[in-house]
Amino acid sequence: MGIKLLKNRDGSWRGYWYANYFVGGRRTSVNLGVRVEGKPPASGRLMELGDTAFERSRRAARDKLAQLQGEAAKGRIDKTAAYRLYQERAGVALVEAPISSLPGVALNGTEQGKWQGKVATEFASWATARKLRTVLDVSVVVAKEYLEDQYRTRTAATVKLKKTALGIVFDKALPEGAPNPFRSRNAYITPHKEDVMYHREPLTEAEVGKLLAVAKESDQKIYDWIVCAQCTGLRRGDVCRLRWDGVDLKANAIRLTTRKTGTDLYLPILPLFKAVLERRLAEKDDKAVYVFPEAERMLRENPTGITRRAKKVFALAFCEDKGMDIKEAMLEVTQIKRKHGTNSASRYGFHALRTTFVTLAISAGFSVDKLRALTGHSTVDTVLRHYFKPKGIDFSEELRRVMPAVLTTPTEGSR
Repeated sequence: MGIKLLKNRDGSWRGYWYANYFVGGRRTSVNLGVRVEGKPPASGRLMELGDTAFERSRRAARDKLAQLQGEAAKGRIDKTAAYRLYQERAGVALVEAPISSLPGVALNGTEQGKWQGKVATEFASWATARKLRTVLDVSVVVAKEYLEDQYRTRTAATVKLKKTALGIVFDKALPEGAPNPFRSRNAYITPHKEDVMYHREPLTEAEVGKLLAVAKESDQKIYDWIVCAQCTGLRRGDVCRLRWDGVDLKANAIRLTTRKTGTDLYLPILPLFKAVLERRLAEKDDKAVYVFPEAERMLRENPTGITRRAKKVFALAFCEDKGMDIKEAMLEVTQIKRKHGTNSASRYGFHALRTTFVTLAISAGFSVDKLRALTGHSTVDTVLRHYFKPKGIDFSEELRRVMPAVLTTPTEGSR
């Protein structure tokens, strides 16, 4: 088949040329990576001519399609020869893993494994709809098309995470020595200018105090969870699954293995959190396994309920319009509308407590290397890029103390 143009949902033309071509009897749709230049025919029918720039881009798209068709044909020959050679040398036939097996390959019991399984399930559904049967049917061209398809409704950061997850899954599913399409530099997306990354905002010391006061007054259970998260930097799931057998009040420490990465942590217990633990211990059922059994149960049955309760406290604490409906207040305080992507970005929520923990600790002079050991992050770079988000006002006095007087003492003419 020849080249073609596709439209967006709003009726505008997409910015690239597309084509359908047949590989092994199956039709494959692909973004050719050639930009549409100039003005297309006014009628929108490609049998008619556009302006000079448009026709030049049309020729480039046809050349690209011819190149891909040639590579596809060569790939079929190479694939058959490789199968035969493998069988001759290994004594067994090379078996391709079916696309449907990808979700099972991903799962390993951690939260990260569950995320990879979810991404693999989405990709398997997408690939199956396009008549792809096995992992070796997924070329770099197919991988790039999938990432671009995802980018229509997701942010570049999310697409990058999905590419990484699929790279890990395909490492496990592909035969040894087979190239991984999701590891290729040619499988990429070009971010839009409107695609801005938003980080969760840390709270100042005063804001932490206000949040805790509101939580204690409005919701005792969420107060306990927030204290735990704010005093340890733990993720929501690890707070909810904190076990009594990992709590040592005499040593003022807790031990746990994180669900997301499987990292073993040994954390000090700050006084505010110790008060919560002592109260919980006094009220504890003899058979209780979890420090916050109601949170562990909610995490299994209704995890979004935990997020909602946390966001409600943020709204009660920081919404300036006290007459605003609580649902509207939660949206106003905790979310930021994106210019690209269908979902709003999160400003405040349970994970913002982890960001706050990191920012307050580093701002107070705590070693980043030691902090990384407490949070379970693999690198210092991850801590600094994603979690250390100080506000300018946090360092204003400190900056004035260290900068030279010529910059900190206003002169007569500068007033």
